[in-house]
Amino acid sequence: MKKPFFSLLLALLFSILNLSSAQAGDAAQLEFIGFSKDGKYMAFEQYGIADGIGAPYSEIHLIDVAKNKYLVRPFKTGPSEMHVIEDPEQSDTALEQVRTLSAKAAQTALKKYGLLEKSRLAGKHLIHHPLYDTGVDPLKVQFALQTPLAGLAFDEYALTLKQKTLKQDCYGFGKAKIFTLRVAPAGTEKQAQVLQEDRILPKSRDCPLSYKIADVYLYKEKSLVVFINMFYPGFEGQDMRYLAVTGTLGSNKKVINKKNEKKVAK
Repeated sequence: MKKPFFSLLLALLFSILNLSSAQAGDAAQLEFIGFSKDGKYMAFEQYGIADGIGAPYSEIHLIDVAKNKYLVRPFKTGPSEMHVIEDPEQSDTALEQVRTLSAKAAQTALKKYGLLEKSRLAGKHLIHHPLYDTGVDPLKVQFALQTPLAGLAFDEYALTLKQKTLKQDCYGFGKAKIFTLRVAPAGTEKQAQVLQEDRILPKSRDCPLSYKIADVYLYKEKSLVVFINMFYPGFEGQDMRYLAVTGTLGSNKKVINKKNEKKVAK
């Protein structure tokens, strides 16, 4: 089957751009909004300046932690031609305006689920691996439930990200991938919980080339949020967006040796 003309054109553009050492993709910034006080819900924002079009964007996501499902459709503002930045010195102002529009659009939903500033809680920021940190294992991290100072011992868990390569081609830059994310008490896989197991590639992800564990938050030693870096071809290099995978530590509903029936839209 011949590739659609649009795909061939994108592949040509990417090839030309890759010849330049000055290429730069678009990496979203993460703002963890927090958990509701009961730990049932969480919200986050990702935002930035989209490559190619050069316009700001903002997305606010609200998620049911135990179900790992969206509470409502994400609130997205931009990127669009009406927000294209003509003067680089106005980038910060333009981005702030777009973020404000997203916040206003999401305000009612954030209030409904206890995620406005006065009622939300941040939890513990257990893991933080910025893109600059190139020496970490992108597919596995380990954490303790409390600060393990000398003489103190607390339960430890390991998160493991396993990628699966699909047949789908990403504009000549490699094959698309899906993933499975599991959490287990450190040192054993027998009690591993499947937090997310992709069966198919959601259309919303475009064409991801790889994934990486970026940040982990925990609330009341129970409500868990794992942020995943997702990398895919952009117009000026490789782009990155965040995916959030959530779950409840100690849940026996989803274990490694049982079929995972959970449906997600991420």
